[in-house]
Amino acid sequence: MISMVADYQRGSLEVLAIGLLAALVLVLAIPMLQDISSTPDPMLPIEAE
Repeated sequence: MISMVADYQRGSLEVLAIGLLAALVLVLAIPMLQDISSTPDPMLPIEAE
């Protein structure tokens, strides 16, 4: 019984960590995709060169 609870807690922590990673990737990827689809960011030195 205790081992089952420990396995469940570890599994839920893994799911939580994966969810946080996925959310972080989305938060980082969405602005990049918007910048690519729209005008480039003036802070980037790509257009200056």
